[in-house]
Amino acid sequence: MKNHFKVSVLGASGRMGSQIIKRVNESPNIDLQCVVEHKGHNWIGQDCGEKLLGKENNIIVTDDLNLAVSSADAVIDFSTPDNSLDCLKICAYTNTAHIIGTTGFDSSQENNIKGYAEKAVVVKAGNMSLGINILTSLVEKISSSLDLDFDTEILEMHHRNKVDAPSGTALMLGEAAAKGKGKSLSELRGAIRE
Repeated sequence: MKNHFKVSVLGASGRMGSQIIKRVNESPNIDLQCVVEHKGHNWIGQDCGEKLLGKENNIIVTDDLNLAVSSADAVIDFSTPDNSLDCLKICAYTNTAHIIGTTGFDSSQENNIKGYAEKAVVVKAGNMSLGINILTSLVEKISSSLDLDFDTEILEMHHRNKVDAPSGTALMLGEAAAKGKGKSLSELRGAIRE
């Protein structure tokens, strides 16, 4: 009998979390173990399948990060910065892989993640799509061939419920452009337009 890869998903009710759960449900080799939302969320105690899949799957939405980590080979996280950091501490302690798609971290939180990544398996990206990751690589290469005085600007547009601005994708692209110049984004970053 083949062992299936076990995952828990944080941020179940969000756009990405709900899509991940739907894709995991369709996979013959991945088993959804636990679904997490933040404390006080109105999905807590409800069947995840009823909320997202149109049928019961007997996985009850919880706010228990310890349960999420202990039951999985990896945690896929599209939650909030604070929730991600709380989960990361547990993942690092238990040596559980933590895939972080959460955005909106401040510089102190980013440094905490880097510290944990030195001793734990952490995969983190401001955007998980293949296309954006290829674009990020291209932006860095193109930026390296342009003079420092070349004006680079990132404009973005999102749905009205977007929580963080600038987005993780915009920051990834900005960091790539800066890296192409041998600089950090904070050194080159100008004003943010509203």
